[in-house]
Amino acid sequence: MSTDNQSPIFVVGLPRSGTTLMRMMLCCHPRIAIAPETNFLNSWILLYGHLDPAVDKDFELFWSHYSAAKDLPSFGLDPAAVRARIDSAPERSWKAVFQAVCEAYAERNHKERWGEKTPRHADFMRDLLDWYPEARIIFMLRDPRAVTSSILAKNWSRSSVFPFAHARRWRRSAVALQALAAGGRVFVAPYERLVTDAEGLLRDVCRFVGEDFHPEMITRSRAGEYRLYPDDPASNTGQSVLKPLNSASLDKWRTKLKPDQVAFIEHEAGASMTDFGYERVTGGLNARQRLALGCHKALFPLETVRRLPWGKAFRGKGKTLVMRLFR
Repeated sequence: MSTDNQSPIFVVGLPRSGTTLMRMMLCCHPRIAIAPETNFLNSWILLYGHLDPAVDKDFELFWSHYSAAKDLPSFGLDPAAVRARIDSAPERSWKAVFQAVCEAYAERNHKERWGEKTPRHADFMRDLLDWYPEARIIFMLRDPRAVTSSILAKNWSRSSVFPFAHARRWRRSAVALQALAAGGRVFVAPYERLVTDAEGLLRDVCRFVGEDFHPEMITRSRAGEYRLYPDDPASNTGQSVLKPLNSASLDKWRTKLKPDQVAFIEHEAGASMTDFGYERVTGGLNARQRLALGCHKALFPLETVRRLPWGKAFRGKGKTLVMRLFR
């Protein structure tokens, strides 16, 4: 397999499934640099994809917003240098912008092989493979109960409080994964194996991407160099991915989740749980649980509307649609 710029490495998976840990391990390989979350396909193109980057005024409108955001500085990149890389590309496209950011990150870290990690790009695996037919995607898979428990504990502003919503997303990702994994371009990396057999899994990952295994991937002695805001020493504080591997997190969901929550997750995740070796601990929903789940599903659309990033949407698609008329 070629290891040039047309065979990048992408790390995807649901949030809290080990994507950051895998990214750090890959970054500690002497040839690989995996850029932090660009959220390019799931956020930036969603908001600005109606623009045509090949048209000067459209691109300048997008770039005025993108270059002013925190993304590039948080990667340790200079927006002007990234812009110069985009301008030197054979054509100006969304792919060229995305690739320029990732290549600039690899160059900053003196690496030959580039890649990127955005969990939500799990919904765009086909798009990534269309852009880069020789790409290799590492899909981080984790028990849906552990994923849901961890997300609920984080209480992110845009995350649902309903366990079924996270389990449903897990099931949809699992179905998409099953459809793509057979093609040989997507590797399933179970989080459970990563923390209990890191060397074995990483050797398999390295074979998959066409690289040699290096012990530094496990020790992660230089992982701090690849954090967000790499030039700020304070950004090292409290990062669990820089700590030794610990399997204690595997079963935390058993004490963190309520019995009803476990039942909702197992019901929604469905047969995909069994397909990937995750055993159920409940026997299905009783009448009370079915009623409660029905109420949660009825309330979910209202929660979704309330949690939408309305300000961001206006600054993106809404504002640019208006500005386009007057530029």
